[in-house]
Amino acid sequence: EFALVSYLGRLTYSFDDRYLLTANIRRDGSSRFSPGNKWGVFPSASVGWRISEEGFMQNNSLFSDLKLRASWGQTGFQEFGNYDFQPVLANTLNYLFNGQRVTGIAQRNLASDNLRWETSTQTDIGLDIGLFNNQLLINMDYYTKETEDILVPIPPSPSTGVNGSPTLNAGSVRNQGFEFAATYRKSTGPFQYSISGNFATLDNEVLSLGGGQPIISGNVNVTRVTRIIEGFPIGHFFGYVTDGIFQNQAEVDAHADQPNAEPGDIRFKDLNDDGQINVDDKDYIGERIPDLTYGLALNA
Repeated sequence: EFALVSYLGRLTYSFDDRYLLTANIRRDGSSRFSPGNKWGVFPSASVGWRISEEGFMQNNSLFSDLKLRASWGQTGFQEFGNYDFQPVLANTLNYLFNGQRVTGIAQRNLASDNLRWETSTQTDIGLDIGLFNNQLLINMDYYTKETEDILVPIPPSPSTGVNGSPTLNAGSVRNQGFEFAATYRKSTGPFQYSISGNFATLDNEVLSLGGGQPIISGNVNVTRVTRIIEGFPIGHFFGYVTDGIFQNQAEVDAHADQPNAEPGDIRFKDLNDDGQINVDDKDYIGERIPDLTYGLALNA
């Protein structure tokens, strides 16, 4: 069973269509959290100043719209198991007693009784511009979003005898970047056309894993190919650093750290200078999250 209870309210205010305010507040309660941590409060607010409506802008023929805005807000996340804060007893575990196999009851998982809401806090500063009677529209935003108390499974020590990984509030991640979009539109008699372009930057960084070990993952074809570690982007590529291609046998013979290589094979760097290529030579070799995305659209 699962239950979620939410209370929410919103206040909006506009003065002379120039000064704008919106304020929100949510209070959410989830049965997935332990007693004392079930409730979370998440406020947000935004303000806007429509500069184009000011008196000193009325005789301006360039700006048809000019608006400065800023916002700040928090949201909560609780998508994980319904009973992860409770230790579970299993009654199907077998063990030996006096030489006989018998069935007993034992705890089969570790649980944290201090699970709480994962919280994301985002700040945005933006500018909306309309030029030449809104023939040219421009939108610009700078944002930063930090997620704290991220709910992640943390593997326990093998000495516990427990296979499952308990969910803990163990991580924090930050995303920040800049977004830009522009549209030019015009009509000539019955013919109408528009040109739109946009781009966005994104800088992703893992701030903390709660003192946990790096998370390394891969697949059946390429083992241990990505890594999550503090100070780097989520799931960055983790592997051997290339150093060109062996052109001939003489180059192969000169690199004893790759004894089974042949001409045409990729040459890897011995980063720790120990004379061999092994897992100790793996390093950061790229990101799976693009630094820049962009697009172009034509309409007629």
